[in-house]
Amino acid sequence: MQDQTTSDSVVLYLRNKGKPGQFGRRPSDLLPANEQIRVREVMLVDEETGQNHIVATDDAQARAVAAGLDLVLVAPHANPPVARIMDFGKYRYEQDRAARKQKQTRKAQELKEIRLTARMEGHDLEQRAKRAQEFLAEGHRLHLSVRFRGRENLFRDRGITLMKKFAEEVGQQFETPPRVAGNTVSVNLIPKPKSDVTD
Repeated sequence: MQDQTTSDSVVLYLRNKGKPGQFGRRPSDLLPANEQIRVREVMLVDEETGQNHIVATDDAQARAVAAGLDLVLVAPHANPPVARIMDFGKYRYEQDRAARKQKQTRKAQELKEIRLTARMEGHDLEQRAKRAQEFLAEGHRLHLSVRFRGRENLFRDRGITLMKKFAEEVGQQFETPPRVAGNTVSVNLIPKPKSDVTD
């Protein structure tokens, strides 16, 4: 029979997943290991043959100790719970590294906005281009927008020309035709083909 404490821990993690503090912990923190395992028997995964065997928990723990490793319930909710003999510290390190890499990948895919004005030129435009290059160097994508005020709305084509010039300056091009929303024109940028950049 599955230990109630283990089951409650899994439910508690799922209810509080993503929240900071004590209950926002990583899943590996809630995997019972070694003396924390209270069930009588486990489905032990044989790392050499890949076969599974139901064995007494005491026997599985003895094997882990003999190998200088840890006995970990990798699927505590299963019936019977599934256990592996492993280096738990190394396992948690690899899980953390994979989570950090995934987080960095998501962060690198953020869409960063660069705002221009219809009359922007000179130093201000150079500063925006510099910031855009920094975003690109960090792996982000760019969203470019120009806001028009008053009579500037009569000359939106100038703003779009400015957007095209800015995109070329940072080695980008329009992903789609610019979209108009109220007094703002915006567009997502994508890298120009290498052949166009070198020309």
